[in-house]
Amino acid sequence: MKTNRIRISVRDWRLQDRYFVNEPTNHLGSTWQNLTGRNSEPGEGNPDWKNISSADGGGGRSLIVVNGNIFTLAKNPNNSGEGLENNDLIVGGMWDATTYWGAAQYIGGDKDTLGAWNPLQIVKGIVLV
Repeated sequence: MKTNRIRISVRDWRLQDRYFVNEPTNHLGSTWQNLTGRNSEPGEGNPDWKNISSADGGGGRSLIVVNGNIFTLAKNPNNSGEGLENNDLIVGGMWDATTYWGAAQYIGGDKDTLGAWNPLQIVKGIVLV
């Protein structure tokens, strides 16, 4: 049996970008799914978009791509900016083919390098079959 791997890239919303039906985007601390293919700004009450995460001021979560893999971004309650900030956590994703991160704290720098992270829950050496 052949297995296909699908990678979903989630980028920050920009007015000049084209969004397709079901494509996710991050905007104002939430992750939105495009329902219509129209290129409008995601927001509550906009029928073109569905909020698939919540920006609740502390603990708001959205998807983020780190080292080419998808994680959930858990904002630190002391951070109020959009996107990744020091002390935010990423949770539940593969760092590489044999390393799973249950949680890691961002400490600054290039998010796609090991030096930018303090891994808090990690499983190394997963045996591939």
